[in-house]
Amino acid sequence: MEDTGTNFKEYSCINCGAIICVDEHKCPYCGGFNYPGAEKKYFRDLNHIKDNLEQLEDIPKESYKREASAQIRRIIKTLIITSIIIVLIYGTIRLLLKWEDSRYSFDKASASAKDQLLWDKENFPILDEWYEKGEYDKLVEYSYNLYREEPVYTYTNWKHQRFLWFYEDYSSAMEAREKIENKEDISLYDITRAIYGGLNICYNLENADLDKDEIERLEPFKPAMEALLFDTLKFTEEEASQLYNDNKGYSYIDYEKIEEYAAVVLKRLD
Repeated sequence: MEDTGTNFKEYSCINCGAIICVDEHKCPYCGGFNYPGAEKKYFRDLNHIKDNLEQLEDIPKESYKREASAQIRRIIKTLIITSIIIVLIYGTIRLLLKWEDSRYSFDKASASAKDQLLWDKENFPILDEWYEKGEYDKLVEYSYNLYREEPVYTYTNWKHQRFLWFYEDYSSAMEAREKIENKEDISLYDITRAIYGGLNICYNLENADLDKDEIERLEPFKPAMEALLFDTLKFTEEEASQLYNDNKGYSYIDYEKIEEYAAVVLKRLD
């Protein structure tokens, strides 16, 4: 049939000649493309898309705002709760540390000279008795407890004060040795006190203004300290001797220098 144009409802397919509706975008008989119908379909689909977009903009907007507001409120609430928990934990830790520091604080008021003399007269006989009996751990515990009370009394004038320092170094080194040999988490402090105690007992007794009796009482601890240095910490005798000679002062060993060297030993043990 002759093509009558796109103003009529019927249209002749240019591919097969069949009579079809002008609004068809393709011939239902041969599938041929109908340009006028396809153009109308395109604009219809475009209008549908536009309508859908407008609906998407209008309909869910309020719902989206409500959901976003709810999410923001939940986030703010979570942040507030988390902040409160952090503050409480921090405050608790600070209080515990402050309490612990107060037990050993050196900023506490010291006893007056008169009270200290009276204290010496009363307590030094007790310290002497423990020393004579070899109850050195009692002496160490007693010395630690002195700084937990106020006013603070000291045993500075006690005749075996330096001996007690050496025994404290030995005890501290033994605690560190136990941690190292049990493969616990060890720190630079642990290694430092192990080395310091070992060097003091093995090399520094004759240089520390100790009397003969005090040296004899400390001598039995040498084997344990030698095992600590040479077996546990893997020192050579030359290394340990050199470290002592390089860092000894008048009657003491430079603790800070030993701490620097301890960092090397710590890496060696890893």
